[in-house]
Amino acid sequence: MRVRASVSALSSLVVVFALTMASCGGSPDAQKRAHLEKGQQYAKEKKWQEAILEYQGALQIDERFGEAHAALGDAYLALDDKPSALQSIARAADVMPDNIDAQLRAGSLRLFAHQYDEAKVLAARVLMRDPKNLTALVLRANAMAGLDDAESAIEEIEAAIQLMPNRGDLYANLGSMQALKGNVTEAEAAFKQAAAVAPASAQAQAALGNFYWSIGRIQDAEKAFLKAVQLEPEHLFANRILSSFYTASGRPLMAEKYLKTYADKSGSTEARLALADYYLLTNRPAQGVALLQELAKNPDNFAEATTRLAAEAYSGGRAAEAQDLLNQVLAARPNNPTALLLGARFLLYQGKPGDALKRARAAVSADPTSVKARFFLGQLLLSRGEFKDARAEFQAVIDLNPRAADAQYELSRLSLAAGDPKAAVDLAEAAVKNTNGGLTARLALAKALLTLGDMKRAATELTYLRASAPGSPEVLTLTGYLHLQTKNYPAARQAYEAALKNDPTSTEALNGLVGLDLIANDPQAARRKLETAIGNAPRQVSLLLLAARTYNAMREPAKAEETLKAAINVDPTSLEAYGMLGQFYFEQNRLEEAREEFEKLVAQQPHNVAANTMLGQILQTLGRPTEAAARYEKALAVNPKVIMAANNLAVIYSEQERELDRALELAKAVKRELPASASAADTLGWVYYRKNIPQLALPFLKEAAEREPKNPVFQYHLGAAYLRNGDTFRARTRLESALKLKADFEGAADARRLLAPLK
Repeated sequence: MRVRASVSALSSLVVVFALTMASCGGSPDAQKRAHLEKGQQYAKEKKWQEAILEYQGALQIDERFGEAHAALGDAYLALDDKPSALQSIARAADVMPDNIDAQLRAGSLRLFAHQYDEAKVLAARVLMRDPKNLTALVLRANAMAGLDDAESAIEEIEAAIQLMPNRGDLYANLGSMQALKGNVTEAEAAFKQAAAVAPASAQAQAALGNFYWSIGRIQDAEKAFLKAVQLEPEHLFANRILSSFYTASGRPLMAEKYLKTYADKSGSTEARLALADYYLLTNRPAQGVALLQELAKNPDNFAEATTRLAAEAYSGGRAAEAQDLLNQVLAARPNNPTALLLGARFLLYQGKPGDALKRARAAVSADPTSVKARFFLGQLLLSRGEFKDARAEFQAVIDLNPRAADAQYELSRLSLAAGDPKAAVDLAEAAVKNTNGGLTARLALAKALLTLGDMKRAATELTYLRASAPGSPEVLTLTGYLHLQTKNYPAARQAYEAALKNDPTSTEALNGLVGLDLIANDPQAARRKLETAIGNAPRQVSLLLLAARTYNAMREPAKAEETLKAAINVDPTSLEAYGMLGQFYFEQNRLEEAREEFEKLVAQQPHNVAANTMLGQILQTLGRPTEAAARYEKALAVNPKVIMAANNLAVIYSEQERELDRALELAKAVKRELPASASAADTLGWVYYRKNIPQLALPFLKEAAEREPKNPVFQYHLGAAYLRNGDTFRARTRLESALKLKADFEGAADARRLLAPLK
């Protein structure tokens, strides 16, 4: 009976399949066409999800059905799902290599996704068939610009202009290329030519205005933007950019007219969402909420609109309502990146940074191209001391948007903290350019230049900053530091005092004044300043740390220790406080106390590189090398370029004669980073010795011994290598030298053992 039932069921399925075939016209070609046509009908009705299902049905029948791939890409674009759209339209181009339109559309999307090599290939594919195709020439030029080949990009655009000298958009493209190369005069000429060739074109005027805006000529930019909307009052790009210009220049109320025109005339969801955001930004929640609620009625807009409603509710103090709205979105669209990101923010506001980090990672996984999600994740990682991962996220933001000034600013700060002021300067300069000389970016640049030691350029930046923000405590503090470095102590004191007057909580300004008191050999004046400041703000950790450093410099260790413990009591997660206390114990030879303090810190911050490295050093000094090795490995897992951890771990592995391949890898890396270091040379040579390759060990051990001839360990290592290499005379000489330098150095017992038979 079971067999018969199965056969019967199978027969039913065959009948159903046959009926389906008949309804679709029978043949696979007819079926896929039916799916395509049905999808196109849904698309006309803007039922995008239904259209997508039909197009996918067509592709299940014929995966190489190019029209269906192209239509599917259009549907994804309508839903603003650009990654999926790119995948579908790129596939359409692959299966329809002779379809020029498909190649150009795929190339444009590749360009938008910063896939410049692929865009260049697609442009070349079109130009092989149609060498004078203007769209392909412009596509290839933009791809070359993206690949930092501005010279070739300019040549491509100039070739296009020769074909069509009356096309204003080509001159505008040429202007963009010249600006990219830094040719400001040539860029301005090209943009002006675009406007001259097409005097009635709002697009050309808007492009000229955008150029002026990018180089900080604000009045010229505004004039060009206004002319653009006068020429074409309903021009979408001109209205959109003018609204952005007024908002960015601190005149948001002047933006409304143009943003509303953009939203009304485009009718796009993006534009209406931007208008709702504008109403919320300008403190008109009723209008913003009404527009968002209207948008949320459409299933295609539900997630984006409702997420904004949740954000508005939270900012209005209605946390329960906000969470309910957010839960609705996540229930319907669990992988919506905007909702996941907002959820991460809510968790952070609620004091749950660990949960916020998980949610932020989920947002990035849902949309790896989301600049907002990646930047927020970078900020979270930075706040946790996970600098390597934070750096990776900020770099990803810049890769996605090379004009992302906030990410460039954060990377500049990280580079400065990592001891790379040159990289910090380069990043800060990019941020200055991309913010049209924004004060925050200029401050970062001034700090980086001061750290680099370029006092002349730093002075120029600070002159500009003082003119733009004359009372800024940060600017005055940096000015004080500049004078301090050039030993103009009266001017430094004047700047620091002005900074402290404008911001009595400025630890940096107080630090400068205290330093000047110590230079003037007036420790009592320094003490009075510190104790007054602490009395006014007893729970300010940065102030307590400054006081601890000062007490230590004044040789008052008990007071320094008391102050550091007070700082840790205020903020038990302060890396700097723990680090200073650990270093203090280290200098006082109170290593067990130092170990306890750093173990508390790594329990709270297991991925903290500095804490793991410091704990490794303490454990190594205490004679617990295996535990020390585990800490060094943790530090290197987060940041493989921690030289101290790499060197010490290589030493431990070589002494224990284990993991010697790993030790060799680490020692080579250290030597590359520190080519002039005697310790690096000795470590690498000793690893080769432990691997029983004395002929490779000798050059490095000789280098170490020659660089530091009074180091007994280096002499002992070289002697041991000579002995293993069969050179007993030199071995005896070096081993005897080591023991004469210090009879009880680490390794002395083994040196005597090796020396005994040689005597």
